[in-house]
Amino acid sequence: MFHDDSAGKNVKRSIHGMGQMMSTMVLNRKQSIFGGAGQRGAGLALEAQRGKDSIENMDLTVMDTKLKILEILQFILNVRLDYRLSFLLSVFKKEFVEVYPMADADATTNMETAASINLLQIGEQAEAMFGVGVTVCWRWMMKVGECYWRVLIHLTMHNYPPLVSGALQLLFRHFSQRQELLHTFKQVQLLISGQDVENYKLIKADLDRLRTLVENLNCGLKKRMLEPIEEPVVKKDKLEKTNENYQRVKEILERLNKMCSTGVWKKQQRLLKNMGAHKVMLDLLQVSYDKNDVKMQEIIRYTHQFLQRFCLGNQENQALLHKNLSLFLNPGLQEAETVQHIFSNNYQLCSEISESVLQHFIHCLATHGRHVQYLNFLHTIIKAEGKYVKKCQDMIMTELTNAGEDVVVFYNDKASFNVMLQLMTESREGVQENSPLRYHISLVELLAACAEGKNVYTEIKCTSLLPLEDVVRVVTHEDCITEVKIAYVNFVNHCYVDTEVEMKEIYTSNHIWKLFEDFTVDMARVCNKREKRLSDPVLEKYIINVVFDTITAFFSSPFSENSTSLQTHHTIQQHRPQVETCIKTLAMTAKSRSISIPLDLEAQISSMLSTSALNSLSRSNPNYKSSRTNRVVAPSNPWDYKNIIEKLQDMINTLELRLKPLVNAELSVLVDVLLQPELLFLEGTDARQRCESGGFISKLIQHTKALMSSEEKLCIKVLRTLQEMLIRTLDFDEKGISLRKVLLQNYLFPSPEQEKDWAAVAANQCRLDREGGTKLFTDLVMSTKNDKIFQESIQLAICLLEGGNTEIQNSFYKLMMGDNKSEKFFKVLNDRMKEAQMDIKATVSVNVGEMSHKANEKELEPGSPQGLVLPGSLLVQNQVPAQAESQQKEVETEMGPAVTIMKPILRFLQLLCENHNHDLQNFLRCQNNKTNYNLVTTGGLGLLGLYINESNVPLITQTLETLTEYCQGPCQENQTCIVTHESNGIDIITALILNDISPLCRYRMDMVLELKDNASKLLLALMESRHDNENAERILFNLRPRELLDVIKKLHQQDPDCEGEVSPQEVGHNIYILAQQLGPHNKILQGLLKPQKRQQEGEDSLSSMLNLNNRPLSQMLTSGGPPVVVEQDPLDYYDQLTAQIEIVREDRSMEQIVFPVHPIYLFSARRDGVAEETQKYASSLLVLSENDSVGNYLLQSGCFYKSHHRVLYPYNSGQGSIDDSVLLMAFWILTGVSVLALLAQKYGLRLLTLALILRSVYHLGIANTLLLLGSLNLLNKVVFVVSFVGNNGTFIMGYKAMILDVEFLYHLAYVLTSTLGLFVHELFYSILLFDLIYQEETLLNVIKSVTRNGRSILLTALLALILVYLFSIVGFLCLKDDFIMEVDPLPQIAQAAGEQSEVAQEFLRSCSADGMSCTTETSAMTAANEEEEEEANSERACDTLLMCIVTVLNHGLRNGGGVGDVLRKPSKNEPLFPARVVYDLLFYFIVIIIVLNLIFGVIIDTFADLRSEKQKKEEVLKTTCFICGLERDKFDNKTVSFEEHIKMEHNIWNYLYFIVLVREKNKTDYTGPESYVAHMIKNNNLDWFPRMQAMSLVVTDADGEQNEMRMLQDKLASTMKVVTTLTGQLNELKEQMTEQRKRRQRMGFVDVQNGATPAPPSAAGGNHQIYKP
Repeated sequence: MFHDDSAGKNVKRSIHGMGQMMSTMVLNRKQSIFGGAGQRGAGLALEAQRGKDSIENMDLTVMDTKLKILEILQFILNVRLDYRLSFLLSVFKKEFVEVYPMADADATTNMETAASINLLQIGEQAEAMFGVGVTVCWRWMMKVGECYWRVLIHLTMHNYPPLVSGALQLLFRHFSQRQELLHTFKQVQLLISGQDVENYKLIKADLDRLRTLVENLNCGLKKRMLEPIEEPVVKKDKLEKTNENYQRVKEILERLNKMCSTGVWKKQQRLLKNMGAHKVMLDLLQVSYDKNDVKMQEIIRYTHQFLQRFCLGNQENQALLHKNLSLFLNPGLQEAETVQHIFSNNYQLCSEISESVLQHFIHCLATHGRHVQYLNFLHTIIKAEGKYVKKCQDMIMTELTNAGEDVVVFYNDKASFNVMLQLMTESREGVQENSPLRYHISLVELLAACAEGKNVYTEIKCTSLLPLEDVVRVVTHEDCITEVKIAYVNFVNHCYVDTEVEMKEIYTSNHIWKLFEDFTVDMARVCNKREKRLSDPVLEKYIINVVFDTITAFFSSPFSENSTSLQTHHTIQQHRPQVETCIKTLAMTAKSRSISIPLDLEAQISSMLSTSALNSLSRSNPNYKSSRTNRVVAPSNPWDYKNIIEKLQDMINTLELRLKPLVNAELSVLVDVLLQPELLFLEGTDARQRCESGGFISKLIQHTKALMSSEEKLCIKVLRTLQEMLIRTLDFDEKGISLRKVLLQNYLFPSPEQEKDWAAVAANQCRLDREGGTKLFTDLVMSTKNDKIFQESIQLAICLLEGGNTEIQNSFYKLMMGDNKSEKFFKVLNDRMKEAQMDIKATVSVNVGEMSHKANEKELEPGSPQGLVLPGSLLVQNQVPAQAESQQKEVETEMGPAVTIMKPILRFLQLLCENHNHDLQNFLRCQNNKTNYNLVTTGGLGLLGLYINESNVPLITQTLETLTEYCQGPCQENQTCIVTHESNGIDIITALILNDISPLCRYRMDMVLELKDNASKLLLALMESRHDNENAERILFNLRPRELLDVIKKLHQQDPDCEGEVSPQEVGHNIYILAQQLGPHNKILQGLLKPQKRQQEGEDSLSSMLNLNNRPLSQMLTSGGPPVVVEQDPLDYYDQLTAQIEIVREDRSMEQIVFPVHPIYLFSARRDGVAEETQKYASSLLVLSENDSVGNYLLQSGCFYKSHHRVLYPYNSGQGSIDDSVLLMAFWILTGVSVLALLAQKYGLRLLTLALILRSVYHLGIANTLLLLGSLNLLNKVVFVVSFVGNNGTFIMGYKAMILDVEFLYHLAYVLTSTLGLFVHELFYSILLFDLIYQEETLLNVIKSVTRNGRSILLTALLALILVYLFSIVGFLCLKDDFIMEVDPLPQIAQAAGEQSEVAQEFLRSCSADGMSCTTETSAMTAANEEEEEEANSERACDTLLMCIVTVLNHGLRNGGGVGDVLRKPSKNEPLFPARVVYDLLFYFIVIIIVLNLIFGVIIDTFADLRSEKQKKEEVLKTTCFICGLERDKFDNKTVSFEEHIKMEHNIWNYLYFIVLVREKNKTDYTGPESYVAHMIKNNNLDWFPRMQAMSLVVTDADGEQNEMRMLQDKLASTMKVVTTLTGQLNELKEQMTEQRKRRQRMGFVDVQNGATPAPPSAAGGNHQIYKP
């Protein structure tokens, strides 16, 4: 286990040398071609000298050399695998010995108290064994691996198929090391005991000796046939030596045969398989020998015996021998027995058997004698693992029918019947194996087996080969032996009684009653022998297993009603289960047909059945046989075989869990390498260019088809890898991700994205299609006979089409149309579908029939639940017996591969029609070939006959989805094809919706909901865009309206938290939409959908008639009682979530669409009521603000219904701003009103919020309340802005768009203002009052009245400024002294003047104190002070031109009389008085009256225009439909009023909901109309809106038009009849004229020929002659 460093280095050096040699072998030839000039010239010279043959031989030799190198690499990988297996086993042994020491090997301990091995440590050592990214060896291996990968990629692109296959095998093997290790480690067989080791040594020695002897025998026989006659002595020595070899081979074969048949033979079989014993035996069979060599024949017989025991009950060994099946297809009985053992009880091999194998054995019967062994093989392949192989039944019956009398021997005529009687007489003591009678019995048993399982085809063939009359004649004959009766009665049971179709002969004739009489005689014989204590096992087997089954099947058959003549028969009481079943069936049949039963017999039957019931109950009791289950477990030896194998299995499970993510990571890297192999090579190299151009992928795809017949496993691996290239499934943990990164890094790969990118998937799909992926899967589907390859090919097609790739669809369509492959391709799919349907009919329907029969039995018993068996074998019951689940498990096990393969086929067909591809939808129905295959009905409706259980629900769901995709678009031809099909598929679909699916609904309700959902979608698809009522009437044929509504209500009441993809409410909603679509075609259903609406309309009319303005009183009257919470009606609930619109299709026809409202808009389901409530709430607040100071405060503070909180400033921070008593009273009033409103569900939350605000003002104060409301307002607005930006994608549009987005800037300013009000000053809250302008349209119109005609207003204002400027210049130049304005100085200026007067007075006092005279100076100063006081009250306002302009602009425009009102009032004596008058008047008239009124007029007119526009819009919205543009008067005297039209038909909100639904819905889930509208929206085309038309008007107008059209059609029909008559008459006249013309021409031609000869006399007696001129 450990090696020294030098040995390791040598191994590394040798492997490295091998890599260099391999690289040189592969890359040298490329370098010689693309190398330097000298090399190129030498290469060309060499090629010129060689011929074409030598070049081909050289290439072949080089390819074979490379192939040998690949074999060497395979051997190296095998050695590495063996080392890893040995390492794991040594780790396991070490851990096991540590837990269970060798000292305990002979002791017995209690295993429950023993310690367990450390599985965690074993897993860590297993992971460390690969040494990823840790050791130097790993990095060295990765470095070598780069060259290794390049070489393998090069080899894959060669044109030598064996070399390509070998390179691919190495590629897959290198990236599946852990998977290979796990798979091989599971098959490891431990040799634990000494006997196992001895057996191993013995087998090994025997096999080695046997190989040598086989070679010697082969060589000796060949030499004996080739060498000349030798001396007698030499010949005698060689003969003795040969006999000795024969004896040794015989002894070895006897030991091996004994080993396979004794002891634990399963373990011995595995050991022999692992040691390759079968390979030696197969080589022995291939030894050529003389047919007269008795000893060699004996060895061959022992060899066949070994192979038969080797594969007995072992499917793995059977598969190994099946690979060499051709060795056994020789005309021999031993070969037939061996082939029988190979196929024995192996359903997979039996279902894959080829027709040539059957033909071989039928040919052997015809040419090499009628031997039973051949028939035994045919009987073996009919039934395997409890399932019937219908394919084999049909092929055997066909071959037997074609073989004729040489194989099929019946003693029907008189002479042969006597021969048969003689044979039966001779076989009284037993039938011999080689007797002709044994062959005949086996043949009849084979025919019965072919008809078993209700196979219609074989039933008819069997009845034609062996009539019932001949069967009865043989069975009722006194010389008939029991063996013949068993075969013949079993034939009657399966070919006449238990059949799929009714065999009238057995029910109308008296033959069956003759058989019943003979049955009673045989029963009496059994009873008599029982009384005499004599046993006849064959006779008892005949009665119990054959007779009872036949009687039970006859009276249980639904066709037995045709038989009216019942007779009395006696039964026996042996073998209780079979007898009780038979007696019970007979008693039920007598009771149902009113046939009296003797009282004593009836009492015995009742007691027997009651005893049977008690016994079954006791056995079903969990405490039954408790003494057996509670045994004390004896101590066991920890070193026994069982314990070691259990611990080894625990280790394997641990390794699987730990290595599974690493295995997935390895395989994912392989996919990346094969998807982008060019990354392995340097840029500019030839290999990289070839890979980039698709050379590798193309070669891989081309080689895959070649692998189909030669290497199936490698072909499957390549197909799965191609699938992974398209649809990646990266499901692994952190360890797997780290390993993936390390591998990608070492192979120079970028790390690919983990998420599924559908754009990249579509690109890869198109890439594979260009390289031949579509052609590959079509060729494989048409050519392969292997089911696994076929399934993987279909999966590849699914991956190519996944996501609705239209390019792949078109490529497939062109491929089918271009190469004329469609007929063969669709024939393969059609045959698969028919095979699946026949398999369903032959297997599943049998079980369903049995269950339905048992359900009928329960119906006859009192208190039994009743059930319903729907047509098409769909069992749907309200309650089922307790055995339903166990019977369901039986049905699940009988689903064969022919049925399971249908799910991927249907998925493939669905993806072909994805995105409503109309061409392919029609192409699946009709291919326009010589033979057309309708896959629309063949591949769907037939599968709906399945008995529904948990295993086949995905298949039925896929069937429904595929049928839905066939119809959507719409494809009306497919709709009609499905609806009018002869099968009962529509009835089954409706039954899926109406009925419970028992017993599935009891434990998998999610599957039931999925079935109902898909069934409702399919029915909607069948009616999509249909303007007739044919499909709807067919659907309504078995769809009862009341049951449909009950299903809707029941689904609405179920728990919405049900696990699954769809909830019960969603399914109920889909069924409700279906009911809405079917309503117009059924008056009962239409009436049932609207009961609540009528009641609501009546209540609304009552309220309107009373004209109640009081809202609470109106609500009380309409509610009819106190405001209590009433559960909403399901129909009203679904009605609120359903909308309908009308659209115009491409052909200008109108269509109504009913669809569910998307969950995004579910909050607005009651949008009209919410808007009304909001408006009334706002008006109530306004009324409150007019009558209450609190309301006025709340209105000013901004506590409005939109929660924008604003306050006035300034305010007092204390509580005394408003009386506390007023606040407290208002709080309690609002609280009480809010509680009442909450009970009434009206305005309660808003009033309660208002009360809480008042309470906070009372307790916290206005300042704290304002702080709290400001914080909430800021938080609310920030959340709103974030949502606004996210919904509109503002940041994505760029900075320029953000700046130009006025609404975004407004909300941003709002947030900024709220922040300033909260953190800077409360004054900023007042700015938020302008939000009323943004919210109210009237205030916005006021602003718009100024801004709309802003240019006119600005120009007029500019004119005013010009005029003001002119008047200012005139005033400055001429009237400067008149611009004297009175002013009111500020207190500071007045105080300064007062201080100046005090200084003067102080000066006077100082003068008087000095004795000086200050009178003059005092008077002067007093006058000056008075003048200054006057000047302080007035100022000159026009000393400068600027002051003059400002004065005129300021005072002139603000005064009503103009600037003259503020100027000095002049005297009339002044010289400028007239100029002043003119100046004042001109300013008044021009500026005040004209210019300002112009501005006001523009504003007022603009406001009036806005108001009129608003009124006009409101009027248009009230009188005109927004969608179609039709006015109100168009709906006068029509069936639909204008209000109903805009509310129901053309509701603007419904159109918005539909657009949102189309945008949010997955495009692959679109219906036909949704796909059409999505395409129109994408192209910005509004033609899908109905303009100036409505369906209600079209229907009304169409009534009169239809009458006129009918009249015109009648006239046209009568005219056509007249024209047809005239045409016929003209044709007759034309024919008559033609005949006359021909007659005249003939007469003229005869006259010309006669010429001068006289013509014969005519009827008139004259001669007619013609003379030439």
